[in-house]
Amino acid sequence: FYISPPGPFRYWADTVNPEVSESVAYNQGLLSLARRSMTKMGLGQVTESDVAAAQDRYRSFYDSRRSYLTLGKHSKFARAQDISAVFPEFVSRLLYTEPILTDTMVLAHVRRLLGNAAVYTNRRLAGIKVISSLTGAFLPPAWFHEPKLNPRGDYHNGGYWPMYTIVALALAYALTRHEMYEQTIGQLVYNELAKDHRSKEVIRLTPGAVGSFDPLRCNYTWNALITTACRWAGLA
Repeated sequence: FYISPPGPFRYWADTVNPEVSESVAYNQGLLSLARRSMTKMGLGQVTESDVAAAQDRYRSFYDSRRSYLTLGKHSKFARAQDISAVFPEFVSRLLYTEPILTDTMVLAHVRRLLGNAAVYTNRRLAGIKVISSLTGAFLPPAWFHEPKLNPRGDYHNGGYWPMYTIVALALAYALTRHEMYEQTIGQLVYNELAKDHRSKEVIRLTPGAVGSFDPLRCNYTWNALITTACRWAGLA
């Protein structure tokens, strides 16, 4: 396992603030990718068994009873849902055509979050909470570094992050070719761009302010990966 000490700034969702040493699914997936990359480049004397060990730990985040990858293992975030937990899986398939998780794990994770972490307004999908509780609810703001940045439905506390969400949906579409995922991606892209034609880092799912956003959090270059993911999946 890749172990992070307590505190914030432990992975991309840098305000997640575990109170104890924690392993994060997203980080474990990146460790698997790093080791695979090093074997490809002949660096660090990394062996196939090193790669297999990291990959096995990544798969261990899958909760077979509830059918999703948990955010962590030990902290108050241990059972939280995180749509970005499958992001390293997408990168592994994109770069190396190498699945780490099974197709069943990936699809179950995406379906669960579509089922319990999606937010609708006027019966239209507004977004999927990036991080949420086991049941898809918002987490207490006090769990996060900078609670004022993380009220319910904003930033890492259940905000909608287009890049991580659409990459996960594109991965699901590539595995199923189901039009539901194509339509969901189309709806989310339309929502994001309809008002000002600008990509967004994060869009609020805050009750009473669903769909609002900070104008300073627009046109982030990492959203270019959305196009790559959609093309890879056969959507664009």
